[in-house]
Amino acid sequence: MATQKARLHEKFIQAVEELRQAADSASKSTIDGEQRKWLPSEEFLQGWSGDPLDILSLTQKFDRSDIVENYQQCLADSTNPGTVGDTIALKFQADWLALQERATRLRHCSSVRAKFHAAARRRGHASDRGPLTGGTVNYVEKMIKRGSNE
Repeated sequence: MATQKARLHEKFIQAVEELRQAADSASKSTIDGEQRKWLPSEEFLQGWSGDPLDILSLTQKFDRSDIVENYQQCLADSTNPGTVGDTIALKFQADWLALQERATRLRHCSSVRAKFHAAARRRGHASDRGPLTGGTVNYVEKMIKRGSNE
């Protein structure tokens, strides 16, 4: 029988809290006229120089090795595995941190790099198999077909 092995990881909790505080600050800057705080926050910058070219220390901020280790623990013992909920929760935490890392890197990249990121994304969107035609249009088409089989 499976036993719970996953836990909430501190880096994940910190990342969510920093985003919550940033949202609060942005709201207050509009509603109350307070000065909006720039992201990344001072807390975020701990352990990172703030230099977008300092990839090594930026990566440490989003280090997911503890989460990956916890995930591996859930799968290591086939006689006493973790639960499906464990794997879902751990993948979610790792994906959340990876998403924030990508967003941070993109936010602090050079204008040339940003243009090439955008060009690549738009090329994907323009593809017949991309998220617009291959994803959205095909999704609606499949829903219509499935609905007709009721």
